[in-house]
Amino acid sequence: MKGLRFYFILILLAVSIFFVLSPLAFRKSGVVVTSVRNDGCGDLSEGDVITQIGGKVVKSAEEFNNFVSGVERDRYYPMVVNNGPGGCTALSDGDIVVGVTDMVSSGLRFERSIGGGVEMTVVPDTMLSESELQETKEIIQSRMAALGIIDGTVEVENEKFIISSSPNKNLGLLIKKGRIEGVIRQTLEVRNGNSEVKIGSSRYSIGFLNGIIIVNGSEIEVGGEFYLENVKFVFVNGTNTSLVLNSLIFDNDNIIGEIEGADSVSFEPSVNLYRSTSPVEIDRESGEKFGKISNGLSTVLLGPQTFLNGVWEYYVDGKKINGIGIPILVEQAGQNISTAFIVGFGNSMNDVVTKKTSVGFAIAGELPSKFEIETTVRTQPTNWWLIWMVPFAVAFLSLTAILVSRKKVKVSVVMIVMTILEVVYVFGIFAIIQNFTSWIIDTYVLIGVCMFLAIDMFDMITLSKSGRKGKTMKKLIIVASVVGFITLFTPLRGLGIALILGIILNRILTNPFYKSLRMD
Repeated sequence: MKGLRFYFILILLAVSIFFVLSPLAFRKSGVVVTSVRNDGCGDLSEGDVITQIGGKVVKSAEEFNNFVSGVERDRYYPMVVNNGPGGCTALSDGDIVVGVTDMVSSGLRFERSIGGGVEMTVVPDTMLSESELQETKEIIQSRMAALGIIDGTVEVENEKFIISSSPNKNLGLLIKKGRIEGVIRQTLEVRNGNSEVKIGSSRYSIGFLNGIIIVNGSEIEVGGEFYLENVKFVFVNGTNTSLVLNSLIFDNDNIIGEIEGADSVSFEPSVNLYRSTSPVEIDRESGEKFGKISNGLSTVLLGPQTFLNGVWEYYVDGKKINGIGIPILVEQAGQNISTAFIVGFGNSMNDVVTKKTSVGFAIAGELPSKFEIETTVRTQPTNWWLIWMVPFAVAFLSLTAILVSRKKVKVSVVMIVMTILEVVYVFGIFAIIQNFTSWIIDTYVLIGVCMFLAIDMFDMITLSKSGRKGKTMKKLIIVASVVGFITLFTPLRGLGIALILGIILNRILTNPFYKSLRMD
């Protein structure tokens, strides 16, 4: 058992060192896109990583913005985006319509007051009333909470919003308008310049001539809209043999709410893509629209199964998130549904999680205006000295070990080494947690680390004194465990996380290993 524990300690030490130090040794370069203001950048979108622009490597938002300040209007600038080709056309001199921020470190992340942060100034593209300003502030705050940004603030100054937070790669999502649309795309056959669309049992004629459709005497170009039986249609494209129409089934106003606990993220091997699913409850009007549209669709054979000749497509702020259409089962034809499954596809887990997050934000609330990022700057920590709290505690406890052990050099050295190892272990575990979540280390976490280090030192001192204070130590462990558990449900949860983690390490690692060393 002793041998297994020794190897476990070595493995945990190696893993901890790797997660803490590897981000420093292999620091990522590039900037993260936080906003794209028009279509001059092709498929560039929020969350993409730009590593080069105009042949120049960019390592920070400051370098990117310095390059952009010299761009020329209407000139195209090639980029390396997500390790592939990309680029943008400058809207005007010094403006390439892309907002960026620095890459978020994959190393240890601390709250804004300790490790510094990001301050983003954003402006609406329309005048907002006082109530709309307040509504916007509340929506951004709720989105921050959903992203796990616990130290973020939103202030309104002269109709501008100043958003401050610890670094987060999804900051651009905070100001996305959040317009969500669920549509059915259908393809209609054209014969001799004529087609028809079915809505329930009714049929409506559509003429087609020179790329224009004619509905009820009105000429509609590609991208144009028309209404039939209170259903909004969009003319997507057309040829001499077919027309493609989108019919709007629901948007933000029709969503009653998200179905709790039913959302999911998975990998779809059939299409080699990651998939997110967000089920929502929709109102009766939207359910009836689906019933009328689906009842008018023909059928099509896809492999061994028959589907309706129409597919679900989902859009957030005008961008399709599912990539491929979601087939509609024949059994659903004419049904007035009450639940819709908003599906997003992505090439990576990060991509699909970002899309799922944007869907969640849209469901929770649509911003009353579109926003543009005016400036993005790094802010310096105000309480930087707190980062030295743990090293100071280690130094103080090491001095304590030396004074208590007196002439027993081996005992004091073991105590000091075990204390340092525990710091490495716990911050290694923190780094692992942060690698998969947006959790940050705050002041209470550092206090909790110092507390359990003191408890561990007291435990080792107790053991070195032949167990004379064993009962006291047990009581201290119980009290610390109760305190840690209670604080998990308070704003001091960081203290509780650190305290409980430290006690677990003490019980399964430090205490048994120190005992075995003393027995030797």
